[in-house]
Amino acid sequence: MLVLVTGAAGLIGSHVMVALLKEGHSILATDINPLPSVVTDQIQTHLDRVKIIIGDLCDVRFIDELFDAVSSPIEGVMHIGGIRSPVGLDPRLVHSINVVAAYNVMQTAAARGVRRMVQASSCNALGLSWTMPEHWGLDFVPINETHPMRPVSPLMSSLGTADIPKEDPYSLSKL
Repeated sequence: MLVLVTGAAGLIGSHVMVALLKEGHSILATDINPLPSVVTDQIQTHLDRVKIIIGDLCDVRFIDELFDAVSSPIEGVMHIGGIRSPVGLDPRLVHSINVVAAYNVMQTAAARGVRRMVQASSCNALGLSWTMPEHWGLDFVPINETHPMRPVSPLMSSLGTADIPKEDPYSLSKL
């Protein structure tokens, strides 16, 4: 199966990519940053099944070019691309990138018939990081989609908003 992995240069995205390659999948990897050598070293023996494209997920033209860059149809999307740490960044930028990138990827994938999508979120969406100590707890475990979110920062708010596109009445709900 050909899987698009966004955020492929990041900690989680790179591990997902390596795991998918070990399972025999082909990867279209993308990130705004080049893959670090520690990642390229791990996938060296699988380069015949990897295509790497650097670009900005907030750019709709880039998203279209990304989906058009492969001859086989993309069968799955692992959307992991986004800003994970808000430290030192303009909160408007953090929110905009996380929400717009997620929507662009998921909307394009749905419009092109991709039926398998995973969107990574974060404990930050629940208010467990970058927040006040009184929010450092869970109401119940194991957590699931009904757990209350406590977005007290732009990062947390963007994660919660980015988790919503699956409810889009246009095309994502048809999956």
